[in-house]
Amino acid sequence: MNRDIQTVRAFDAQVSEVVFGIKTEYRHWFSGAVRNYDYMNDIHEIIPAYSTTWEGMKLVVEEMKRKGWSFTLQCWGDEEQIEEMPYEATFGFLGSEPTATANTAPHAVCLAALKALEGNV
Repeated sequence: MNRDIQTVRAFDAQVSEVVFGIKTEYRHWFSGAVRNYDYMNDIHEIIPAYSTTWEGMKLVVEEMKRKGWSFTLQCWGDEEQIEEMPYEATFGFLGSEPTATANTAPHAVCLAALKALEGNV
């Protein structure tokens, strides 16, 4: 599944709000999601690329663990299946184990985190 940059950054904004509790604002003209936007001085902070980088994914996993969720990530398939959602992320808490699959690990982790905290995705 190919996601365009605007879709990806809007999704990262959702992750920022739900997982980290940080209100963000998606700016389509900026091709990014920003937080702490100061209109008067045009100062902004770009949120991490949670759903497309391993560095961003790590931040999500660490925050979920801080909230008490356990975490597993599985990858399966051979090279021919690599495009067919080979990553499965699961967060566990008090018997609940929301799971999500995607064709990249960061995307799977973010989907599973949202599912865990929102109860749907």
